[in-house]
Amino acid sequence: METIDPDALADVTGGMNPKMFGAWQKAVDMGGNISHSIEGPHYPTSFHWQGRAIDVHGSPQMRQQFFSWAKGTKPEELIYQNYHSLHGRPAGRIPGHEDHVHLAY
Repeated sequence: METIDPDALADVTGGMNPKMFGAWQKAVDMGGNISHSIEGPHYPTSFHWQGRAIDVHGSPQMRQQFFSWAKGTKPEELIYQNYHSLHGRPAGRIPGHEDHVHLAY
């Protein structure tokens, strides 16, 4: 395995926290795909703008399976259909999440 020179690492910015990276991989392993990690049509205070959220698309069955899995990972925010949790608490419904699962850590 090749390593990155420490001097080169000093210039690296961005990245993804391990929980988010694991969720991304889990979604892909389940047959889903990711859109809108740090771009897209989002609320001004969205976790997307902080690089802390992804939107997961796939078949209805895949989305339900991923949503069920994500609920057990203690996300900072989770939105799917009529479900919305924020900071571990139920929150008001946010329209526009019928065709994807929004997940933030």
